[in-house]
Amino acid sequence: MVRTSSFYLVRATKKLILAILVFSAVCFFYGLFRGWKDPEFRRVLRAPLELWLLLLFTALMVPEVIFFPNSPMPFALVVLRLTSVTGVLALCILGALKPRTWHLIGMGICALVFFVWTYQDTGKLNDLERQEESLVNGLPYGSRVTSAVFHPPDWFLPLVNHSLSRACIGKCFDYGNYEPSTGQFRIRVRHGSPVVTDSVEDDRAMQAGFYTVRPEDLPMNEIYQCDEKNLTKLCIRELSAGEQNGSVGYRPPRLF
Repeated sequence: MVRTSSFYLVRATKKLILAILVFSAVCFFYGLFRGWKDPEFRRVLRAPLELWLLLLFTALMVPEVIFFPNSPMPFALVVLRLTSVTGVLALCILGALKPRTWHLIGMGICALVFFVWTYQDTGKLNDLERQEESLVNGLPYGSRVTSAVFHPPDWFLPLVNHSLSRACIGKCFDYGNYEPSTGQFRIRVRHGSPVVTDSVEDDRAMQAGFYTVRPEDLPMNEIYQCDEKNLTKLCIRELSAGEQNGSVGYRPPRLF
């Protein structure tokens, strides 16, 4: 049932993206046809159009993941980050067109569908964070906590990273926070730190739910999805040496 629901929702998302692209193209070419003879229109349109084409070409040429020789982690999601800027410039191009009533109607419908879906998923994310805050409140101050929480397959916003870090502020330590061990952020970890793992490989295993707990990790607790029929329900348990952190509760197919 979950896979079937996810399949149809992914198709619905792709249809929305395609509808926005097609409608934006229609707006652009119609506006270009009607306004090309106006020198001021061409002047306003030129800069964002040239920059958009340049960034679009760059996104096609650069790799999605870049590995550096002295870094344990690659610089990832390069194209995804670049296309965010490309999208802003595309909006600048549309903003240079003479506004029409049908522009407002079409874009308004697309925005309504998008923001309704976003509102639904961010509401679920907020509920997960409230549960995490409630669960860590009962722990001794400064406890180590890991998280094996995965986004449900029918979510449009698969973003659950760092929710435990926010819940632990002033209360506990997110032992599986990936940022310090990568050496790519301002806060970095020294070997043997008692508050966060210093190993990129261990962090990956924790996030995937396949980390074997060591005696020196204890005491350590784990937040997990305890009901496979309702992946928004979270529980907490204390881990033992020798067990895998994701052995209890929901765990998708192996990620790493």
